[in-house]
Amino acid sequence: MKKKKIIIFGCGNGGKNAYNYLNKNYEIIAFSDNNKSLYKNKIYNLSIINPIELENIDFDYIFIASMYNVEITEQLICELNISKDKIKNLDIKFLTNKKMNLVYASFLNILFITFLMLLVYSILEIFEYFLK
Repeated sequence: MKKKKIIIFGCGNGGKNAYNYLNKNYEIIAFSDNNKSLYKNKIYNLSIINPIELENIDFDYIFIASMYNVEITEQLICELNISKDKIKNLDIKFLTNKKMNLVYASFLNILFITFLMLLVYSILEIFEYFLK
């Protein structure tokens, strides 16, 4: 079965995370972004194109990998006349840095362990008080 051709809109961490996830099931043909300074660059050897160029490209879907998904969706539909059926918004998990999520999870684990240690210590202090 032929893979659907897609464009990922957003070149930050969300776009890179989306690429790693979507690459298994779709043929990613380009990235797009509103940041003009990125247009001569590449991500994963794919061109970063100006959204205006989207009308000249044959694609099945655009996956929006940006926290500005509402504004980008409006831009794609209203300014670039792209059908809303071709626009897919990604879940927030693709927009976050996985390393930061691990750091935050580690911090929460340390905080929880510290809380448990203080709780156990307090219980032991109470028992010691009543045993005297």
